[in-house]
Amino acid sequence: MNMKKIILYSVFAAMLLSATSCQQEYLNPSAASETQATGDINGLITLCNGLQFRYATSRAGVIYNAITASGLSTRELTVLNAGNTDEELLRQGANNVADNNGVLRNMWSQAQLVKANADLILRSVDAVQGDAATKAAVRAYASIFRALALGTLAQFWQQVPIETNTNAPFRPRVKYFKKRFVRLKVLLQPLEQRLYLPTSPHVLSLVSMFLIHCRL
Repeated sequence: MNMKKIILYSVFAAMLLSATSCQQEYLNPSAASETQATGDINGLITLCNGLQFRYATSRAGVIYNAITASGLSTRELTVLNAGNTDEELLRQGANNVADNNGVLRNMWSQAQLVKANADLILRSVDAVQGDAATKAAVRAYASIFRALALGTLAQFWQQVPIETNTNAPFRPRVKYFKKRFVRLKVLLQPLEQRLYLPTSPHVLSLVSMFLIHCRL
């Protein structure tokens, strides 16, 4: 009888623990929440800086892995250190390239994160307070990096998920290129008309590159 009571008490305690643990939410005090980051124009500008950081910085970034994947698969680059297993397998190609290849995995995941954060900025920019020129620049900046992320993926995969949601469908890359080219031309018009001109040299060169392509 006592054994049954002990078992019942143990089950009851486990149920209480599981119920209370599901209600706990642990927030990182050093990081801004999504609401805080998207609630004003300064937060959106910070998110724009994050797009460039994730796209262009470090070995895990989109640029490094895109250049590596392109160069090794076309034999323009080679691997001097055989300890870089993922790079060496990518150089060998064919069946040596597994689904979990680190170069391809990093390029895919980081590009998807750039796209998701760009989508978040584009969804939020109309609702925040700010002058029209700054909001136009934020909108164009996020659209550029969204296009860069998806464009990079489209160079390596025949189909890519364009939407950011659960079980997002894969779309043929040709349709993506046509759709995004038209949208970029519209979004970059304020910059082309000199309504806003960025002062940062790397941002200016990035915008200039896209304006040139949009005129072609």
